[in-house]
Amino acid sequence: MAAHCFASRSTGWLLLAALALTSTAARADEVGVRRAAIIDISESSAGGAKVAREVERALSSNPDFAVQDIHATLNAGSEGDNATNIKSAQAFRTAGLAALAEGQTDDAAEQLQSALGLMSRSFAHLRDTDEFRQLLVELGAVQLRSGAKSSARATFLQAAVFGAETASIPLEPAELAMLAAAREESKAAPRGAIQISSTPAAAEAWVDGRFVGVTPCPAAGLTAGTHIIALYKAGYAPVTATATANAEAFEQASVQLEPARRKLIYDDVVGKLRGEVDALESDHPQGGDGVKQAGSLFLSEVALVVRTRGKGSDTQVELFLFDTQSQKLLRKEAGTVDPTSRGLREAIAPMVARVSDIQWAVALGGEVDDPTKRAKKDRLVRKWWFWTIIGAVVAGGVTAAVVLSKSDKSEPAPATTGSVVLSF
Repeated sequence: MAAHCFASRSTGWLLLAALALTSTAARADEVGVRRAAIIDISESSAGGAKVAREVERALSSNPDFAVQDIHATLNAGSEGDNATNIKSAQAFRTAGLAALAEGQTDDAAEQLQSALGLMSRSFAHLRDTDEFRQLLVELGAVQLRSGAKSSARATFLQAAVFGAETASIPLEPAELAMLAAAREESKAAPRGAIQISSTPAAAEAWVDGRFVGVTPCPAAGLTAGTHIIALYKAGYAPVTATATANAEAFEQASVQLEPARRKLIYDDVVGKLRGEVDALESDHPQGGDGVKQAGSLFLSEVALVVRTRGKGSDTQVELFLFDTQSQKLLRKEAGTVDPTSRGLREAIAPMVARVSDIQWAVALGGEVDDPTKRAKKDRLVRKWWFWTIIGAVVAGGVTAAVVLSKSDKSEPAPATTGSVVLSF
């Protein structure tokens, strides 16, 4: 009986060890990824906002960094009806797909239509716009299956406008054909434009899930019809609006932005960072409370501070990468760009690549990291035979322990310690 109990306990530890090893291997690729907050300390301007947008785009494509959503942080706890709408929409979508799986197409169409209405109303608060695109395709498919061809056609057309490609359900040939026809119809449809403005200005403007510029800005080449506008500005709550584009007139969309819940805290951080950047010394470049507060506010390990000065083709861009724990300036990059140029993205990307290319051990005052040794180690732990040997050793230890526990001289371990005592 003692041997049986010991074997069960050892087997449990073996399973836990195997799970731990598997978990460690699965997380190997995530080691070294640092959470980064991008903070624009420029005076509010369309040019500065465009630069900050391209900085975020460039850093987001770097697998070594996870860019924090500062809008979600600054507005956390104040989403109110918008958060409720998104959660309710997701619940309706789940219920609709479940009804579809049971063959109840009419009920599924009703549930998915409710989900679409709620999600459209609070589109700016949706974390993943692909969820909205998939919902459009799913609703169109369900409408077609329930016999509502005209409704399905309109939904698929909206899906085409949003650039929807996939759904969480397999599509039947008739649905694929209607979606393809909707794409062609969208390409040939009349075009219109919407002039988007906000108070205050210099907000990121997105139309149908696509970035179109910084307010005030036009959104041209839009398919005639209703479009969803989402506006974002650091320190303000995201806003969802709708506007209709037509070929006959240039439509206007003016939006009032409301302060974010943590706007005062954010303004304080920005003010401190401006002073700390101005006070940087070449011999001992060091930030201060502003950098530390940015790390605490956005739960970030690094802060990439963006500052632009000047206008037009002579706009000066400075990037400062700080470690938020030590407040040390890790690297600085500077250059001159034209925010109105089509080549802004190509001008900003190399600057971001340079400022984020860090040897962390060296930058933080530690030993030089040897990538060759790390690579050899990584290659070793990824080999199948390495884990086979480890598994054999662990399993062998379990077997030996079971055999040894059969000794007549063995004594049961105290119940309070959970340990096993072996006698020879």
